[in-house]
Amino acid sequence: MARSGEYTVTGNFTKAVDYGNFKLMINDQPARQVFKGFHDAEGKPVITDQVVLGKFALKEGINTLQIEITGKQNKAVPRYMVGIDYLKIRND
Repeated sequence: MARSGEYTVTGNFTKAVDYGNFKLMINDQPARQVFKGFHDAEGKPVITDQVVLGKFALKEGINTLQIEITGKQNKAVPRYMVGIDYLKIRND
């Protein structure tokens, strides 16, 4: 980061038949929710909505993104995958 401050972080996440449930943390601050990555699209594309992760205190320089796999949906193939399409960081 160029400057320390409070930033709003949003993102888009991949969903598929072999994706698990996970939570994100930035600098040990948890995001608002656990994300459920399972979607039985039967080979069809899945369009996901942008998710607001919350406001985070980010410091100048390097910050840490942590991903913790928390499980899977009952119908999911047990590969526990996670896909981040993008993260967007805004200084509101």
